[in-house]
This record gives sequence, C-alpha cells and structure tokens, in this order.
Amino acid sequence: LDITYDITEGNKKFINKIIILGNTRTNDSVIRRELTFLEGDPFNKAKLNLSINSLKRLGFFETVNYKLKDTNDSQSIDLIIQVKEVNTGSASFGVGYSSLNNTMFTLGLKERNFLGEGKNLRFEANLSDQKSTYNIGMTEPYFLDRHLSLFGSIYDQESENTKGDVKSNKTGFNFGLGFNLSDLSQTIKYNFSTSETTTTSTSTAASETGEEGKEIISSSITHSLSQDTRDNYFNPSSGYKWIFDNTLAGFGGNTKFYKSVFNIKAFYPISYGDYVLGLKSGFGFVSAIDDKITLSNRFLLGGKTLRGFDNAGVGPRDTGNNESVGGNNFYNLSFELKSDKFMPDDTGLEWFVFSDVGSLWGTDYETGVRGYDDKNPRVTNGFGLSMNTPVGPLQMIWGFPIQSETYDIEENFQFSIGTSF
Repeated sequence: LDITYDITEGNKKFINKIIILGNTRTNDSVIRRELTFLEGDPFNKAKLNLSINSLKRLGFFETVNYKLKDTNDSQSIDLIIQVKEVNTGSASFGVGYSSLNNTMFTLGLKERNFLGEGKNLRFEANLSDQKSTYNIGMTEPYFLDRHLSLFGSIYDQESENTKGDVKSNKTGFNFGLGFNLSDLSQTIKYNFSTSETTTTSTSTAASETGEEGKEIISSSITHSLSQDTRDNYFNPSSGYKWIFDNTLAGFGGNTKFYKSVFNIKAFYPISYGDYVLGLKSGFGFVSAIDDKITLSNRFLLGGKTLRGFDNAGVGPRDTGNNESVGGNNFYNLSFELKSDKFMPDDTGLEWFVFSDVGSLWGTDYETGVRGYDDKNPRVTNGFGLSMNTPVGPLQMIWGFPIQSETYDIEENFQFSIGTSF
C-alpha cells in the first residue's frame, strides 16, 4: 500500500487582539505575563499550548479555555481566553493519628493571589504534644514588573521527644530571588538560623546530638534549579515537576557543610485520562566540611513521603529512648495509580493505590545509635480515598509496611481535611 501526503501551506496568521474573560478578581496583567506572545506576533499553536498550561499551573483558575475568532483581515485573528476563578485564599486544618497515639494538628492561612496581583502570603502552624512550628512568608512573583520573584519568610520551631527529656528550639529567616532561564526556573536563597538542644538530667538518651548546651548558628546559601510542565496545579494528569537544591553553609556561623537534594514528580495519563499513573522520587545527602553534621541538619523520613510509617519513623534510632536521630543520606521512590472510575458521579471522589520504597542512614555520631549504617529499603503498600467536600479537600490513607526494621515506627492511617474562603 502506497500513501501519498499532499500538504499545502496555509497563510500565516497574526494575533490581532487578546481578549480575557471571566477574571473578576485576577488582574489582566497577571494573566498576560504568563503568555509567551503579544498582540501583533505570529500565531503559534505550540506557544499557545504552553501559555495555557502555564495559566493552569498558577492555581488561580478552575478552568482555562480559549477560542480563535476571525477578523475582517484574513491574515489576523482574535484570541479569546476564558477563565473560571477559584478561591485562592485557604484555611487548612489537618489531623494525624499514629501508632504511638500521638495527634498532630495543622493550621494554615494562605492567599496565593493577594489583591488579584499574584502575590503569595502565608501563615502556617503545626502543633502537637512534641512539636510546634510557625512560618510566616511572602512571595512577589514579578518583582519590578519583570520575570523576577522576590521571597522571604521567618520561622520558629520547638520540639521535644516523646519522653520530654530532649528539647530543641530553632529560629531563623530566609530571603531570596528567583528568575527564569529559558523554561528552567532558578532561585538563590540566603538562610540564617540559630538552634539549641537541651537534655534533662533524667534523660535515657544514649546518643549525642552534637548540639547539647550549644547554640548552633547556621548561615547558608542555596541554589535551586527546577522545571514544571504539569497540566494542572490542583490535580495534574500529565507532565512533571523536578527541583534540585544545593546548599553551602559556612558564610559566618559555626557550621560548615554541603547539602544536596533532588525531588521529582511525574504524571502519565492512561486509557485517555481515566487513570493517572504518578511517580515520585527523591534523594539527598549532607556532608560536613568542618567538624560533624549535628541533629538539626540531618534528614528525616516517613509520613507522607513513606506512607505507612510515622513522620520520622524510618532510619537510625537512639538505643536508649528509641527516638529518631535522623540521617545524612536518604532516598525514596513511590508509584501511585489514581482514578474516579467506579466512584459515584459528581462527588469528586477518587481512589488510589500506591507502593512506596525508601531508606535513611548515616550519622557522624554512631555511639548509642542502632541502624546508623542500615541502607536496607523499607517497602509499603496501601490505598486511599480523596475528594472535594463542602469544607475543602479530604484525604484518607491506609499504609501497610511489608518490609521494615524492628526499630522502625509505623503509622497505618493518615487523615487530613482543609477548607477555603
């Protein structure tokens, strides 16, 4: 069988007007700055698709559609962009239940589109019997009306182990600048923090944190490189997002180390989008330039990253009080299949199944620590349900470890719910 293609090149079209509809709150300028073309430019379908996906990733709109309209000039067309806005302010509330009978409350106030100008304001608080964290921050995505983002935050964290005999406090601030290079995003951030750990005289801890009775001052610079091609901010079905962070500490302070972390999320539609296969992976390490890596600069693993375990349920643990001491190295890999098939119509209910793999190991203080060099993978399987409710998104997760160590701490059920205003 012979096939002949007869191709006739059409006339080049130019964009006459860009008309934006449906944005009662978001300024036109916020939408236009995401477009890769202007009035008078040649029409390019590839650039149009990139611009539409960029608008969807903002998280300001439920839907973004477009249509082309002919004009009196045969060589020009009007582009009409129709958006449907969503509430960008949110008050979130979350509750977690663990096998240790610990309960954690999460409170948050966020506004991703302050005054319709795309500014991001946030206040977050995580409260539990053993830990309290506060964070206040702001991001200006188009500083000086250019493709420059300016951001900063201040934070405070107080924590103690389950027995209350080891307590730590960490306070700091950060600020930075971000910019785009082609389709890649880059940020440079400066972070300053002070932390201190105290151990009571009745403590059963057998390991050293490296911070007992000392004020640890950290002054560091982080360079981040990232790319985001996801088709939707809230519920992506295709595309990917990755970020690569490299931190160098030692610009003042009394800690010197190098830390590198890479994370990626990818989504693949199956059966015309009826099912979505998700992949999540990450790895990282921290290495001392001078002295040793202390507790506050190590990694923790568990919770939402390794479902089926406590928030810090995996990795090296103190032989005396069985508390997590963190690790200098980690990796994780997750596969997830989700769909709304077989669920009641118009409820927004989705089911998902997953399998998570990961490990955490390595510490510069090995005395009194079990599993400090155990690289064996932990494996969990599980399932969950998620849906949009009148009070916001709700998610329930059941995770069941099938490969773990005797000193790991499991958490088989997680629950969270949020609300918007």
